[in-house]
Amino acid sequence: MKLFRHIACLVTLSILTVSSLQAAIEDQSIADESLINPEKLHPFTLEGSSDLVGKSSLSKNHFEDEDLHYGQSNVTLNATFYYDKELVEGAQATIGYSHTLFDWVSNPYFSQRNWDTLTIGINGFTGRCSKWFWQGRLAANIDMDHWDLTYYTTYDMMLWGRYDIHCNNIGLHFGLLAQTGMRMDRVYPILGFDWTINPTWKINAIFPLNVSAVYTYDCCWNAGVGGRFFDTRHRTGDDQPLPMGIFAYRTIGAEAFINYSNCDWAEANFHAGWLISGKVKISNRHQENGKWFEVGSAPYVGAKFVLKY
Repeated sequence: MKLFRHIACLVTLSILTVSSLQAAIEDQSIADESLINPEKLHPFTLEGSSDLVGKSSLSKNHFEDEDLHYGQSNVTLNATFYYDKELVEGAQATIGYSHTLFDWVSNPYFSQRNWDTLTIGINGFTGRCSKWFWQGRLAANIDMDHWDLTYYTTYDMMLWGRYDIHCNNIGLHFGLLAQTGMRMDRVYPILGFDWTINPTWKINAIFPLNVSAVYTYDCCWNAGVGGRFFDTRHRTGDDQPLPMGIFAYRTIGAEAFINYSNCDWAEANFHAGWLISGKVKISNRHQENGKWFEVGSAPYVGAKFVLKY
């Protein structure tokens, strides 16, 4: 059983999405059909999403089966301030709010359980190059309880291109996804493809942003299976037992989802899945003396909505 679990974790990790890069690049990504179809592009979009993980265990050495609750909610407003229909090129400004719950009942390092973050970003996209569609993102995530850009702010950067191989039915994806801040620097390569097999089925194998199999029922409804990778990091206050300590929560899961889209003004998503495994790292203010804790399996549910106007 233990061997099976390790194998399942490795397989799942290889096909999952970095959904919460801020969290969630998956939720905030500007890779959208509306960008390349002028009739579907709206000047403003309001996005909201929420995920809640059920009670999971947290264990390491003398910590055994401690209870952990995790959740995250986001609201983001996107404003398109430039768009060129001929070149399919544009730019968007974004502002968002996110709330993170990290509730470890017997946490000896810090008592803080809630974090509020302000995100300010800019997105750009262009179809200027033949058969290529490029997009980029730069965002700053600011702790709303500590307006200290040196110690409490993180940054996300993305450059992502799609090359159309065959009539927009098959595309190759290339790019980079980077995180920096709080002495936690990470760079992920973006590699993969999407394949629209027929009007009903589509495969996305874009690592690590979007791995899913989608079945389209009609113009409004589709459903499928995919993966999710929760990845969050925050710093505590200087009045905690571990002053200005840093924690990172990284877990992986597999899910089923259903989507609704009214192309004129609204979209909605509901998903439910199972957290397979993951880790929590807690370290001091200098990202030293890190301690790793295993996160046990647990169910999770989530939803997302998009309003366009």
